Amino acid sequence: MDAQNNEIHMPHKSIFIKVFFKWRFAVAIATAILILFLFSCKKIVEDTQMDIAQQYFKNNILNSDFVIDSAYNNGIDVTARFAGFKIKLLEGADLASGPITAKKADSTINGTWLATEQYGKLTVNFISPPTGFDFFNRSWRFLEKNLPIMKLAPWGMPDPAVTRLYMRRL
Repeated sequence: MDAQNNEIHMPHKSIFIKVFFKWRFAVAIATAILILFLFSCKKIVEDTQMDIAQQYFKNNILNSDFVIDSAYNNGIDVTARFAGFKIKLLEGADLASGPITAKKADSTINGTWLATEQYGKLTVNFISPPTGFDFFNRSWRFLEKNLPIMKLAPWGMPDPAVTRLYMRRL
């Protein structure tokens, strides 16, 4: 090293390498900040998507009366079983689960619902359902949420034409 120049002796003649070596600490800090920023943006996007799905579910499905327009179980039309019933998913404490009711005149059937898979899966469980009403007790996937019609099919079933449930919001 030359004592008079106070310069670091570098065998490379590349300006880029000299600048990088001289400013390596600043480059390391900038790289760390960039990595942290990129990973934090992903969480913001995921949270926003969940908030939109949650908000849509809360504003359009929860606490609304629905009637059954069409119900098929293994290719058999079972819509008549549910004539006159109003189905309502009631808001729970966390917006991902809560009570469900089916009311017709003086008859009320109670149960629970659970939404998972970013509100793409709806599990319904009526407690002690009358004959034929156990059709509801399963996990459903949303085919469409284009209200007033909500279209559901059993979770994991490849052909929604065989078993499906179409509900209309009143």
